[in-house]
Amino acid sequence: MKKNVGAERNQSDIKTKIRRRLVIALVIIIIGAPFLFAPSDVFAFGIGILGGMGVFEIWQISKNSQRHRDSLLAVLFAVYLCVSLFLCYRLRFSENGLSWLFFGVLLIGVFDSASYLGGKKFGKRKITPHISPKKTLEGLISGFIGCGVISLIVGNWLFSLFLWQLASIAVIVGTLAFFGDLFESLLKRKMQVKDSSSILKSHGGLLDRIDSALAVIYGLYFLKFWFF
Repeated sequence: MKKNVGAERNQSDIKTKIRRRLVIALVIIIIGAPFLFAPSDVFAFGIGILGGMGVFEIWQISKNSQRHRDSLLAVLFAVYLCVSLFLCYRLRFSENGLSWLFFGVLLIGVFDSASYLGGKKFGKRKITPHISPKKTLEGLISGFIGCGVISLIVGNWLFSLFLWQLASIAVIVGTLAFFGDLFESLLKRKMQVKDSSSILKSHGGLLDRIDSALAVIYGLYFLKFWFF
């Protein structure tokens, strides 16, 4: 009886978390989509606001630390954030940049959602228990599968690329999304905080929402200007 109650409660928690993530994704799409089509000055303004909020959260994370190593890590992360946002601006207003940015955001969302659902359903083997305990090998594989499928379908519609190129993009985006999230988790663990800030209340901080995207932007920029 107790096992059944526990299982039902666990299923209820999973459904609640899934609904919460869907709501967050919807809010981000509603707020962020207009900026994708905005003129360069408006887009730059939005990027500037995002960067300012991100730097503020990094300061919040590191302000109570007395170790010089943590301060250096925070500065490096702030530089990493600002450079990523600058590359995002450059990518958006390059030739076919809107399609690339849309494609990247879509793949990140699919990878994140598939990883979460796969990890909840099948997750057993933890990958980084000391940095991000909830990440599992099964979740990671699910993320790559979902990312790959969407890349082949949508990418074939957006770009004139070979299937192996679209598959490569999916692998690169998934890998960078994973390590981008891991990097931010490492920063929080070093600073001994749970969420990057309380701006988004129970949903964590802004950096918790864009950590994967920050890393992926580097990859997309490199791929577009050096390979495609």
